[in-house]
Amino acid sequence: MVLVIQCLCSLLYVVRRKPKIGPEDERSKVMVMVPCYNEGTKELRKTIESVLGTSYPSQNKVLLVVADGIVKGSGEPKTTPEFIADELGYSVDDEIGTFDCTSIGELPSNRAKLYCGTYTKYGKELKYMVIVKCGLRKERNKPGNRGKRDSQLLIIGMLNRFHHRRPLTDLDQAVIAVLNNQLAIPLETVKYLMAIDADTKVHRDSVSNMTYSMNKDDTILALCGETRVENKRDSWVTWIQVFEYYTNHHMKKGTSYSFTLPLKRTCILKFVLKYFPRRQHLNQYLAVSRAFLAALQCTGFLPKTTPVFSHAIKFFSVMRQTK
Repeated sequence: MVLVIQCLCSLLYVVRRKPKIGPEDERSKVMVMVPCYNEGTKELRKTIESVLGTSYPSQNKVLLVVADGIVKGSGEPKTTPEFIADELGYSVDDEIGTFDCTSIGELPSNRAKLYCGTYTKYGKELKYMVIVKCGLRKERNKPGNRGKRDSQLLIIGMLNRFHHRRPLTDLDQAVIAVLNNQLAIPLETVKYLMAIDADTKVHRDSVSNMTYSMNKDDTILALCGETRVENKRDSWVTWIQVFEYYTNHHMKKGTSYSFTLPLKRTCILKFVLKYFPRRQHLNQYLAVSRAFLAALQCTGFLPKTTPVFSHAIKFFSVMRQTK
């Protein structure tokens, strides 16, 4: 019976009416965060070009890549930060500076290099900022590597400190200065944070669809896109992945979409879009609240007692993932 209901919901999910998005729906500033570790040039290029190719106006979006240490992937001739520099068109020696920052785990301190500029390709432009965690001077093996969650918390923590007027780290101040001066997207004007993996290819209208839905319905605090396997014809393993993604992602999200069910706790770090400005009726910044930050720092999950779970979270198909 449950399977039948999920199948019916997935059909409603597929045949839903496509929103009519106008210029007024694409005015919000969006930061697209891409944490990476040991990806090579092929994966990074596909992800960066997909963000560049989104229909969202270039003046209202900024790409933020966070490299988790000076790491070289297996069989790769260069480190991931070097591949990022090659793709975006800057030199690894032309950093704005090296700044102290906080971290989680056994090493609470870290340092990071900061880069920024404008990526131009196919007649389009994309503002970008790159943070490379380079580690303390004593680190030798994979310097700066602290994990993906640390990379996410680097940005969530900055937003928490900025919006709650807490003391900023050196890296926080440098990032805010770059956004204000070089990229002309002040942090206080950024309304949405979109988080994707470095092996993910986003759909052309993904950002526009998400901002449209969240602007239209004030009760939506976060969105998660549908994932699909791009190389499904490569082998029998990828064919199996298609079935797994359909049952575990498409059908469940279709049910959530139809019945407006809240997101599970285990999906918190898989948010594609996190909403962090102040909610007027609650007078607080929800997704960068201290409860939210503390929960992610300790466990990686968000407790059900936080205000985020007092609202419904909806899903719809906007993203395709490369596996």
